[in-house]
Amino acid sequence: MKLLIKICLTFVLLFYTTSCSEEDWKDDFEKLQDQIEALENDLANQKKIIESLSNSTLITNIEYGTDAYTIFFNNGKSITLTNGKTPAISISPQGYWVINGEVTEFKAEGTPGHSPKIEIGENGNWWIDGQDTGVHSTSDGQTAIVDIVEMENHIIFTFSDGSEISINKDLSLPFIKNNPLPIGCDTLRVLCLGNSYTLDAIAYLHELTRSSGIDLKRVVVYVAIGASTTLEYWYNKYTSGVQVKLSRAAGGLTMQTEGTLKELLHQDWDVVCLQQKCSESIHYETFNPFLRKLMHVIRKDCPNQNLAFAWQMVWAYWPGHGGAPYGLDRYQAICDAVQQMIHRDGIDIIIPIGTALENARTTDLQTPHAITRDGAHLSFGVGRYIAGCTWFQTILAPVFNKSIIGNPLLYELTENDKTTTKYEAADVTEENRLTCQMSAFYACIDRFHVTPYDSVLWQPAPEKRMPTSAFQNETALRAAHFRSLSHPLSLSEHR
Repeated sequence: MKLLIKICLTFVLLFYTTSCSEEDWKDDFEKLQDQIEALENDLANQKKIIESLSNSTLITNIEYGTDAYTIFFNNGKSITLTNGKTPAISISPQGYWVINGEVTEFKAEGTPGHSPKIEIGENGNWWIDGQDTGVHSTSDGQTAIVDIVEMENHIIFTFSDGSEISINKDLSLPFIKNNPLPIGCDTLRVLCLGNSYTLDAIAYLHELTRSSGIDLKRVVVYVAIGASTTLEYWYNKYTSGVQVKLSRAAGGLTMQTEGTLKELLHQDWDVVCLQQKCSESIHYETFNPFLRKLMHVIRKDCPNQNLAFAWQMVWAYWPGHGGAPYGLDRYQAICDAVQQMIHRDGIDIIIPIGTALENARTTDLQTPHAITRDGAHLSFGVGRYIAGCTWFQTILAPVFNKSIIGNPLLYELTENDKTTTKYEAADVTEENRLTCQMSAFYACIDRFHVTPYDSVLWQPAPEKRMPTSAFQNETALRAAHFRSLSHPLSLSEHR
């Protein structure tokens, strides 16, 4: 950094010698010296703060803002540093470098103890280990912290003078350790705190459960619904003490259905399922503090201390609906947020409807509006059926040892379905039932990766020929895209 400053000083002196009076350039030179001293002091101070905290503490979280980032430590302290020119660098779940939220095409070869060389190239882009990432930098080269790299067990800060500080992560996370599903229990009682997306997902769950042969007297799924609700909404419902009403979505057991949320929680629930509002599901930072607050009061009030938390993973909109990101980029953002939630908050029972829908979108189940009835909510028939299968395979199948594959339930659209849907809807028939079920089945095996229809993992399924159209080309492109990826599961791993 000092060499860079000296070079800058030489250039400035030459410029002023040829264009300014002696008095002018002396004044400007003194101002420049003050700026340089301030930069050096900032660098030293930031390093001292981080080094002193790292002596006896661990990092629990880093929150990246527009103009600053805040580092949280496990002793309750935090520091906020300017981030206007500092890249936020991490590794995506697929193993690629991510700079300021933009996934690059370069694989991360990072290993614990190694910090990659990150610099600004002559073209103004960020370079990692000599590779141009294509991500432009707005830095002028005088930022104290050059990069922050999150590795598996530690976080590396690299400063503009070339020095590094490595601080271990707080591996005592997740915040709350989840309980497993009650495998082999006599009964199963599930409570969902959700919204219209929850209603879509469990609309056919009762009939799927009945068709599976599970005794309906052994299971119940209740749901509380709010309009476009967030986690904050449900926590406020709890603290305000207002009345809440539950509706039975599946099964035959009976529970108290009206009262304050605190009163309703004071029942023998086995699983409580939560989710975030769809528009905020791509941003993990919107989950807390209310997710953790909800988990605390639920665990405290429910008499069953073996209660398990589940999370309904939402799906990506049809690309023509809502705001960016779109399509597969939105799906990936949802996956990233859920994976952060698993690590930091401990809810590891994931109902991966978003992945099940992406699996189905690589098949001939795909529709011009991505198996939705309005661009966001699932289509009647096939869309809701796939979501119900995903719910069944995640929550009921392990408990009652019943697979969704082979479930005989079909669904014929009602007149109300046909008249209220905005976009396409399709019956669940003998021809497409297995494809729906397998879309859900493979999502439950590989929750954050798409298994395309023509993968070797799919069993042969009857094909339903559809007219050639633009959306079929999109379906083929999706399948080709995921074929090109190195899928983490092989056929032998499923046997």
